[in-house]
Order: sequence, then structure tokens, then C-alpha cells
Amino acid sequence: MRAHLIGPPLTRALAPSLLEALIQGPQDPTWLTFHLGRRRTESSRADVLGRARGWAAAFRARGVRPGDAILMVLPNGLEFVTAFFGAQLCGAVPVPVVWPAGLYTDPAKALEATAWQRSVVEPTAIACTTDFESVFPNAVTCPIDADSTPDSRPTADDPAFLQFTSGTEGSPRAIVITHRAAMHSATAMAQCLDLGPKDVGVSWLPLFHDMGLVGSLLTSLVSGFPLHVMTPPEFLLHPEHWLRTLSETKATITVAPNFAYDYAKRRIRSTESVDLRPLRFALNGSEAVQRATIESFEERFATCGLAAGTIRPVYGLAEATLGVAFELDRSPDHTVDGRLVPSVGQPLAGMEVSVRDTSLAELADLEEGEIWVRGPSVASEHLVGPGQRVAALKDGWLRTGDRGLKRDGRLHVTGREKDLIIRGGRKYPPYELERVAAQVANTSPSGALAVGSFDPKLGTEALIIVVECPEGRRDEVRLALPGRMVAELGIRPDRVELVDPGSLPRTSSGKLRRSAWLEETRV
Repeated sequence: MRAHLIGPPLTRALAPSLLEALIQGPQDPTWLTFHLGRRRTESSRADVLGRARGWAAAFRARGVRPGDAILMVLPNGLEFVTAFFGAQLCGAVPVPVVWPAGLYTDPAKALEATAWQRSVVEPTAIACTTDFESVFPNAVTCPIDADSTPDSRPTADDPAFLQFTSGTEGSPRAIVITHRAAMHSATAMAQCLDLGPKDVGVSWLPLFHDMGLVGSLLTSLVSGFPLHVMTPPEFLLHPEHWLRTLSETKATITVAPNFAYDYAKRRIRSTESVDLRPLRFALNGSEAVQRATIESFEERFATCGLAAGTIRPVYGLAEATLGVAFELDRSPDHTVDGRLVPSVGQPLAGMEVSVRDTSLAELADLEEGEIWVRGPSVASEHLVGPGQRVAALKDGWLRTGDRGLKRDGRLHVTGREKDLIIRGGRKYPPYELERVAAQVANTSPSGALAVGSFDPKLGTEALIIVVECPEGRRDEVRLALPGRMVAELGIRPDRVELVDPGSLPRTSSGKLRRSAWLEETRV
């Protein structure tokens, strides 16, 4: 069949805005618990709303007017959440950006880190910590006593926030997310997973990223379940804290990119007293989902009560606010060029997914093409420069740039259009090449990069593998890598480069920037 995939109707009620969801939601004693090492800070919705009104007063004192942009340069914590809603309370538009971790010793570098985002949105104020107060002339660092100005009550079609894309293909774009889109995306995900007040969430994902902001915070907001918020550095330094927090809180839902499951599996040594039996869903998205990662993680922590099938592949993108399709069952993988591609499931409520060829015609089942999406949470425009708004849709559809195929009513994501390596007429998505290279070097899947660069001597693209590897193992890896890739994938790299750990170009969310590596090295 050549019909596109259509999600079910949305049956859960939508509040008109995120603010109304905050104000009218269940007033339980604790909504958010922020974890910083062993220290915990609990906040109810009333606490969040009261402190948000203080931020709103501080923004007004700085000269912020309705419709102005406020840059959010804040780490995971209560200040991020309250400043986010404080901006909305005074009619402004919050713009979360990368928290410049590691810049404490040189705050001036924060100017460089946020230069592009500041030029695009031209913020009237910047909500930040006192570390950066001296470098941002329009900084607001803390709330003040709330004034008597009435709260702003935005409509469903007003901007709720601007979400910058990760920038895998160049400079990040600011996606305009309305309250209607944000409410629909969070509610559709909650409906799909049947989330409610009895659930408990745990997330270490950065709140400036759509997966942490919408997938965790806003989904918790509309569902009414308590959320435990950790920080990304704590996960990276102590991944066992993630599992222990899941265990201690009896969490039923968590979410992370594929690399995190692989990283935790390799790094965690002790699982004593860790109980993962209450965990209903561990969502896996934001990057290519690897079946091998899912199976090895579930096998590794089965002794902790983790049930097979708990990790669910999902698909989404910032331009759709977040969620597009979720896998609720263990559907069969599909084999594409000898590799297994997991299903990411069926479209969420109100969402539609089409797979098209280069002539824009709808493809039949099992035919690979570009993924297009449509629905109430898909943004219609984005900013690419100061005052430069660009339409994002074609006849109501968003071209994602992702490749995939349909099978039995489900979507399989096979790669990115621009990341494909074409060698000798055969197409190679980079993910499997990187997986094998990372295994040889015993590094994370995001520690290996595969790109193609046209070589006139070969008459086709040369395959280049770049792997992060310590000096002491480089001879061993350089010798083993070509044979391993031939044995598993039937292709030999034309060039292997071994680089220092942490040196590959990545986006703010940790995704590899393959095209950036090519540009930087001028291959």
C-alpha cells in the first residue's frame, strides 16, 4: 500500500497553554525533585509558580516587554524551570540554549558559546547564573519580590518558547514552538504511554534540549507525575547514579539517547541493591537506535529486575516539538543492506508520517525514502537570522531529512539523507560502520565517526573512519579495524584516523557532526 501512516485521535484534554497547565494542575506536595550529588531540593507547583512570578518581576525591571525573547543560560535546576515560566508570565518568549559547562574559569567564553543564538533572537534579557553576570550586559541572575502586575495569559497560538535545533548540518535554527504545539506533543506522548499521577519519572537530560524539556519536564507537567531531575555531568561522571535514582524513587519512566544505554552498560560495575522492576518504559531516541545496545543493556541489568522490552525505540525531532512515533510492542526489525533497523513504532495521536521518493511521491511498504511528518505539534516556521523567519512546511508537511521505510503500519528510520556514504554504487549509513569501529576501540558508539569523501582516483567516495582512541592502543586498533569491518560489514575503510578522546565534533546534545569534520579537515 502507498498510504501514509496516521496516528489515533487525541483523547486527552489540552490546557490552552503551558502556564494554564502549571496553574490548574494537581497541587501535590512535590512535583519536581532536583538532584545534585547527594543534595536534593523539592518543589511543588505552587513553589515553582511563586518563584516564576519573582523572575517575571525581575524581567520587567530589566525592560522586558511582551513578545521579547529571553535567553536561558541556566543549568538543570529550579532556576531554569522557574525562569522558563517566569518569562511566559510576563508575556515574553524563553529561549533555552546550551549551558556552557566547563566555562566557570573563563566566563567570557560564554559570549562566544552563545554568539549565534544571541544574534538570531536578539534577546532583551539573559537569564543566567552569577558566574556569567559580568559578561552579559542584560543579565538577570535571580528573581525579586513579585510585583502586582497581572500574569500574562497567552493563547494557544502564541509562542511558548524557541527551540534551537542541534546543528548537525550547520548553524542551529530557532524553531518557533507555540503553546498549542507544546501541549499537543507532551499530551500525545503521555496518552501513548498512558502516563498519569501514579507514575514517577527520572531524567538527567539537559533541559535546554527538546528531549529533556518536552520529553521529560513538559510531559510530567501535563501528566501530573513527579519528576526527579539530575544533571548531565552527574550521569557522565557517575552513570550508576542514574540507575540508583531509578531504583530509589521506584521510577516508572525514563528517557535517554542510544549512546547513554551503551555508556551505562560499559561503565557501571556495581548494581548491588538496584531494583528496576517498577520501570515501565525506558525510551530510546534522539539518535540512531541500535538493537544490539537495547539487548545488551537489558541483558546486563536483568539481574536488577529490568524486564525485556522495557527499552522502547522512539522517533522525534525539534521541528515537531518532539514526539512523532513511539514503539509500544517489540515489532520485528527490518534488514536494510545487511543491518537490523528497529521499528520506532506508530505515529502519536494526531501525527501523520509519509515516506517519499525524490519526485515526492508516496512510497509503498518496504521502499526506502525521505520521511515527511504532519500534525498539530509540527512548527510552521523557524528563525535563521535576526528577524529572518522562514516557512518550514510544504503543503502542511515537514521534510525531515531523515530516511526510512514503512512496514506493517510502523516506521523504521534508516538514517540521515546527508549522512549516507555512497561507495561503488552502494549506500552505507554511517551508524553500523561506527558501531563496529567503536567496538574495536572499546569506546562509545559516539566515539567513532564514518564519512565519505569523493576520491577521483577511486571514482567513488572514499570511506574514512575516525575513532577516538588513547595513544597506548592505537597500533592495536589500527591493525584490527580493517579486518573486523570486512568480516562484519563486507567493506574495508580507505582511511583510518585515530584521535584523542573527546575531540570529535559534536552538537550540544552529543550527536556527531560528520559534515563539520569534513569541513574542518578539508578532506
